[in-house]
Amino acid sequence: MKKIKHYLWQLIILAILATIGVVVFLFIENRIYQNFNSDMEWVSSVSLTAINPDRIKRISTLLPGDITSNDDFNFVKDQILSFGKLFENKGIDSIYVLSQKDNQVYFITESTPKGQPLYVLPGKLYEKPPLEALDVFSKNLPLSTAKYSDEYGTYISRFSPMVNSQGEQVGVLGVDVDYSYYQQQVDQAKIIFIIIWFLVYAFVMLCFYYFRNLYRIRSESLKNEKKIMAISNAINDGLVVIDSDSQIVFWNKTSETIFGFSFQDVLGAKFSDLIKINKLINLKTGEAIPKLNLVFDNRFIDSVLELNLLDAKKTKKYYELSFTIADIDDDQYLVCVFHDISKHKEEQVTLEQQKNELGQLNSLMIGRELKMIELKKSISDLKSKKK
Repeated sequence: MKKIKHYLWQLIILAILATIGVVVFLFIENRIYQNFNSDMEWVSSVSLTAINPDRIKRISTLLPGDITSNDDFNFVKDQILSFGKLFENKGIDSIYVLSQKDNQVYFITESTPKGQPLYVLPGKLYEKPPLEALDVFSKNLPLSTAKYSDEYGTYISRFSPMVNSQGEQVGVLGVDVDYSYYQQQVDQAKIIFIIIWFLVYAFVMLCFYYFRNLYRIRSESLKNEKKIMAISNAINDGLVVIDSDSQIVFWNKTSETIFGFSFQDVLGAKFSDLIKINKLINLKTGEAIPKLNLVFDNRFIDSVLELNLLDAKKTKKYYELSFTIADIDDDQYLVCVFHDISKHKEEQVTLEQQKNELGQLNSLMIGRELKMIELKKSISDLKSKKK
């Protein structure tokens, strides 16, 4: 069951990260498209500002004939070529001008230099224009395309109406980004994200295992603490543990009964600040000790002290106090054991009283016998005198 839960959590984490990955994938693609679209819109705005639409109108009147000898054409051609070179760093594949005549769309000029494979002859019929280009001609509004293909390749494009000062639409400016270049940018961004995703996944799994182990260790530690506390609370002796700074770190239930303080009240406090113990006897040496200052001190080791004090119920009790040092990792702790010897003391007092009583009784019996002997002697003396 534990293994199933373990793998279930891994699957949940993987599913969450995979879902986030899909969402980010879609966001990356949309974001890159928006960036390209913004660039195409900016290039279109710059180009439209520079090109005189009246020149386009005059060139369009020559279609579908030869337009290459026209001065307006040569001027616009040079502008478009310069714009193409200027905006290459933006990933722009081509900038071109379209004109519509008799429901046919023609190329006026474009930014691909003559002699290159995708060069389009001026005045050539555009056989497969995208629907967005036709919509711009009919609606006089700029439009951006999704992926589309024509006789020249696959692109994403921006089409903008060219309007003269009289408000007359005279043509359409097209700005293309080769779809393979666009997809390459998307793929690069996705690869970078995948690498980041795997790093994040590895980091999350490391954190998962770290905190899982930490939780397991903590749970085991709490379980062990509960066991130790349960065992120590079952002991009839008072257990007090102080650290090297003489602060209390452990205090069992019997200690609470003896001294009247709960563990929460004494934790971190110093024993001598809470409890005063006077008139002790070192049972090994018989030396009387006026008072006890219970601090972390090796001199207490192997000592056994006898003391009496009033417990939490104000009952006079006798205790034997012994000490030992506990080493835990690099730390040392002084363990103090208060063993209740009140019953033993009472028995000693009772035996002493009985001994005294027997002594007194014995003295009385001896005195009585002596008196009887004297009395017998006196009677014997009287009898001798009578004779």
